[in-house]
Amino acid sequence: MPYSEATTLIIVWTLAAAAFVMPFGRLAEVLGYAESLKRG
Repeated sequence: MPYSEATTLIIVWTLAAAAFVMPFGRLAEVLGYAESLKRG
């Protein structure tokens, strides 16, 4: 596997992981915000 090909794969996997994780982070933020509102 050429070097540039490996680099491209790493970038693609990083972007895919970020796209996958980001919604869960948002969800956790929203849930945490709702909890703090409930506690008042």
